[in-house]
Amino acid sequence: MSGVPIPTVSQVRDWDLDALARQGSYWAQQAARFKIELDAAYNAVGNSVDYLVGKFGNGARDKGLIVRDQGYKGVGALETAGEAIAIGIEPVRFAKTTVTSLLATITAGGYQWGEDGSVTLSLSQLANAMSDTDRDAAVIKLAALQRQADQYSTSMKAALAAAGVAAQSVADGINAAMADLPSGGEGSQNPAVDATTGERLGEKVSQPGQIPPEVLTQIDQVFDQTSLTDAEKAALAAGDTVVVPASTLEFTQKFLESAGPDGFARLSEQLSAQGPEGQAKAQALANSVMLLSNENVKGVKADGKQVAGGYEQLPQEYRDMISSRVIEHPGARPDSPGYLPDGNTNTYPDPDGLGQYRAGAQHYENLARFTGALSLADDSYIPGTKLSTELYRQGGFLATMVNDNAHQEWGLPVDGATLQHSVENTVDIAARSKDATTVLFTGEGTPEQLGADYDRVSTVVPLLEYDWSDDSTQRSPVDRMLEWIPADGDARNPSDPVSVANADRADLAARGFIDLVTTTSENTQDNAFAQLMNIGEDGRSLGQVNPELAQRLEGITARYLNDIGGIPALDGHPEFTGDAKVGKGDATRLFALIATDPTAAEQLVRDVALQQDANAYSYGAQGPGQLGSNLYGEINGNLQRYLESGIQAEALHRGIVLDNQDAIDAYNKALRDNFIKDAGSTLGGLPGGWFPGAVGFAVDAPGLYGGPQVTGLPDMNIELPNAELSVSKTIPGSNLSQLLSIAHAAGIPPEAVQQELASSSRSSGSVPVTRVENGQTVFLPLNEIAANPNIPIADYEQALTKVLTKEGYDVSQFTTIRDTTYSGGTADKKPMIIEDQGQWAGLQTGNDEKGSTR
Repeated sequence: MSGVPIPTVSQVRDWDLDALARQGSYWAQQAARFKIELDAAYNAVGNSVDYLVGKFGNGARDKGLIVRDQGYKGVGALETAGEAIAIGIEPVRFAKTTVTSLLATITAGGYQWGEDGSVTLSLSQLANAMSDTDRDAAVIKLAALQRQADQYSTSMKAALAAAGVAAQSVADGINAAMADLPSGGEGSQNPAVDATTGERLGEKVSQPGQIPPEVLTQIDQVFDQTSLTDAEKAALAAGDTVVVPASTLEFTQKFLESAGPDGFARLSEQLSAQGPEGQAKAQALANSVMLLSNENVKGVKADGKQVAGGYEQLPQEYRDMISSRVIEHPGARPDSPGYLPDGNTNTYPDPDGLGQYRAGAQHYENLARFTGALSLADDSYIPGTKLSTELYRQGGFLATMVNDNAHQEWGLPVDGATLQHSVENTVDIAARSKDATTVLFTGEGTPEQLGADYDRVSTVVPLLEYDWSDDSTQRSPVDRMLEWIPADGDARNPSDPVSVANADRADLAARGFIDLVTTTSENTQDNAFAQLMNIGEDGRSLGQVNPELAQRLEGITARYLNDIGGIPALDGHPEFTGDAKVGKGDATRLFALIATDPTAAEQLVRDVALQQDANAYSYGAQGPGQLGSNLYGEINGNLQRYLESGIQAEALHRGIVLDNQDAIDAYNKALRDNFIKDAGSTLGGLPGGWFPGAVGFAVDAPGLYGGPQVTGLPDMNIELPNAELSVSKTIPGSNLSQLLSIAHAAGIPPEAVQQELASSSRSSGSVPVTRVENGQTVFLPLNEIAANPNIPIADYEQALTKVLTKEGYDVSQFTTIRDTTYSGGTADKKPMIIEDQGQWAGLQTGNDEKGSTR
């Protein structure tokens, strides 16, 4: 049958055919009972001939005949529909069994399957086949697996098509049976979902006082008819088009217009006070606004014409409230308290003619109550991009007022608590749109998305400076703004276009955010980095005000360490290449910002060390002399430089300078040694289950690079005190882990290293650095080596270096921070190492060598 929709695997698997059979039986039973009742009613009316006479009696009996005949149509429809189910259910059941049986076979074989019936090889199958040392045998295995996958795919798609035909046959039978049903009467049907109903109910809601129960019931009945299915909500979250009746959007638009912001908020508050059931209704109310605002929602009219959702669909009064960023003192200087750079008007919206002072009070109150009501929306109802960016801009504007205490400085008609609620509500709503967050960070959206005169620093930085520690919500809105970036980036699946698009968006957002927070300028108002290092009158830093934000920044940064190290091509992140490449100054500023929170700094040390080990392992696995292998050493040197410089810069920011270089070296050696001891076997050449460039995420691929599988990280405790801390250009003992990683990947026999150590003239030659496990000599874990005071790290490093050099590996690039770069062979005359207050001052204003690329 052409045109028959083909169901997905999950749909067929979840078909409840027993419920369908019960429905068919129920319809048959109801048809029989309904016929009995119709006949009884008709006979009763017919027997009235003796006492109902004249035109009235004849009319009543004629009406009884009409009612019976119309009722018979319903009886016939129910009977026919029940028969359609009874006849068609067995072919459907057979089709479902075919699909589920085939699915079980495919799953048991280790294959991956798609909803459309496609079958592909899993990663474990690929890894298992490729592990065969015989290349020809591996190719044969892969070919056999692929051939079987293709056969399964053909069979599954055919089974799904057959299931679709069987199901459509039953559906056609039911639809045909119901086609001749008479139209229903006017009874107690649900209110129509249209503009007229929206206007009528909105007017009732706008009246002062409690909203009558019957109005609440009718509103609830409307929203019962307009809620999205799970599939539609998933499509909305994915940025796909969702089609709804145009009347749904028209109802919401007219309802909002008639109710006004006060009525809308009052309705939400009244519903929310009614317990869980009322709160669900308040959520449905908020969902309707999200739907109306989303540009990907298309309303279709009866004539086929479309009406798109979007910010412009919100009534003007609401848009004025959301988008008006009022400056009461337009002459305020940039260096004065309460300077509001993103203001766009000098007057408050005043639709009721209250006068500016009362209109201002109403504006701030309505904004807090409206956004509070809107924040109740289901997370799966994504707001439109323009609504989200306008809310972000309003949130940043109000955050500036709170941060600078402007409402008190200027005597504004609003208290701090009301402003704080609005800041938190606006960000909570806006952060649900990943598209809006991305253009907010990059500043590269269209005017239709971002509005006029958008400036990233003016909007985003106040939100980062805002003290979120007192936020009353369980999930910080600003955390919601950032948490999806590493999650979506890590979920990239090359065979899934949706996940690829999501990961690309995450990469773009990450690059935009990193670029934003490291922006510098001689003008303080445009210098995001300086502002985040000097928040408020007491000059606190980002990590001191919002430690969770510094930790989020570190989590985002960890995914892109190779990009930040200077070689974006290795990890395939085009958003970090070309003009978007992270400059040396930006990298140092980024690490300094992270270091403002001790927990974030500790994690950064971990992640950099793990990335360096993964890079060293990749270098060893490539073999000596391979094209581009020296890039790994360049990255590791850059990362070490930026790490040390960032920590030093943060220390200098707090006025901490150590002049005793021996003390600095001793501290840093202890820092590294403690890290190695705590890290255990996850360092030192044992990243067997780690993909280079994906450090921090264990993968199920034992032996992929020749080493054992890493299943997770231990809890590593590294102390980075907010006191005496500095760095040196090289950290003694910092290279053993990387050398071991190269040795493992290169397949260097541990015996060779032990022999080299023994052949040295040092007394340490007899100290064992290997042991025998299961009849095989292996290197001691790095944490055991670090814990053994009898093993001089320098001697061990020298032995490893000699053995690796004999095998053709140039390991010098992993053991020193070079003053050269491999990009074009040019020399860096001034490595980016922050050593004094003068360099720190230059870093803050952007007066650093190649400090910023934008």
